[in-house]
Amino acid sequence: MFTFLHRFKKISWRLTLIYAIIFLMVLMLLNLIIQNGVEYLLLKDVHQEFRHIGQQISKELTQELKENQTDITKLDLVEDFRIFSTNLAAKVTDADGDLIDVSKELENIELPQGVKPNQFTEFSTKGKEFLYLKKLVQYQGQHLIQLEMVRDITSLERTEDILGFIILITTMLGAVFSILSGLFMTRQILAPIESIIETVNKISIGNLQDRLKVRDVDDELSRLAKTFNQMLSRLEEAVKRQRRFIGDASHELRTPISVIQGYINLLDRWGAEDKEVLEEAITAIKDETENMSELIEKLLLIAKGEERQHIEKQEIAWERLMSEVAQESRLRAPELKIKVVKNPSINLKGDRNLLKQMLRIFLDNSIKYTPDDGKITLSTVDKGENIEIRVKDSGIGIAKKDLANIFDRFYRVDEARSKRQGGHGLGLAIAQEIVKVHQGEIDIKSKPGVGTIVIVKLPKQ
Repeated sequence: MFTFLHRFKKISWRLTLIYAIIFLMVLMLLNLIIQNGVEYLLLKDVHQEFRHIGQQISKELTQELKENQTDITKLDLVEDFRIFSTNLAAKVTDADGDLIDVSKELENIELPQGVKPNQFTEFSTKGKEFLYLKKLVQYQGQHLIQLEMVRDITSLERTEDILGFIILITTMLGAVFSILSGLFMTRQILAPIESIIETVNKISIGNLQDRLKVRDVDDELSRLAKTFNQMLSRLEEAVKRQRRFIGDASHELRTPISVIQGYINLLDRWGAEDKEVLEEAITAIKDETENMSELIEKLLLIAKGEERQHIEKQEIAWERLMSEVAQESRLRAPELKIKVVKNPSINLKGDRNLLKQMLRIFLDNSIKYTPDDGKITLSTVDKGENIEIRVKDSGIGIAKKDLANIFDRFYRVDEARSKRQGGHGLGLAIAQEIVKVHQGEIDIKSKPGVGTIVIVKLPKQ
């Protein structure tokens, strides 16, 4: 059946056929129950009449024999039979099978043979339908007569035929109705899907602003439309970020490339003759090449971080890791006071290299924007199932308007100041990706002129 349904390409036709088949099966079952029920009710009274008359005839006959010892062959049994019913005909034979009496209606009718007593049988002859019942009448344990009763049920059979015809017509009309109503209902149900298909066909990478119409009904299709709209919003935002990222990366790469190209042109003109120009050009080209290499590595790191879904976690001696990063930073900035608040009870599982890079990024930012004799503190707090890592500095701080954007790629709080301090505005974006891949959270609190606190919450396991 399912193979047959799959021949229809449209879901609406499949649903219509399923609905029509179920509807017809139920209708046919109801019609069968009605037909059998009517047939049973029509014949029930006839069967009861047969049994009642047979019992009365047996009773009267045995009573007559008991009181008068009458010769049974001299009794007018058919006339007695007529007293009880004018609709029945009868044939009476003795124990040897010799005819005693018979109704005129049965004189030329051949009755069924081999039928067991008290068993109803239908037979047809001469274009009519009859119901037949044979009953044995006994007296003092002896078989006296065989009573065969017959009734014409042609009218009942015609009634059943008419009922069958009506049922056939209603079934055919039901089939047509089920198909038409099924098509109507499935089209109404699937209409939102057609709208979804139409809208989706319009969507492209250059046209992500269209949205599906959401009905004011909380059903599966409405939830599907809402989910699809949410996906489109996320996709649109991702494309915007990608375009902004590509634009920012192109802008960042354009500057060193322009510098390198300028010095190459300078060398092409005077470099071979002027040793000072040659050294200046080589130094500048080397610096800009390193700058581009660093930028490309950071971009690749961010790309890998977005693709990375799982990391191999291992036990980390967290206090030791913080001390390593702090010592590296002291060598780079001996004028600053860099302190590690020890907490030996902290246990953490994660990617050691990634978490070390995260700490380096935080300390690098603190070193850049903390004046000489400033203070930087690394600490860890046990929060039950999580740990809280804090990097606090006494630097120049970040304005409130900039806090919402500091994790954006290539974002700089102060463009001119950042250029002097170096960097590309990618550090915090990388740190955020590292925190995300560890299923953690990151937050930054800052006040201009007071300092900044970076707070990272990571699960211990």
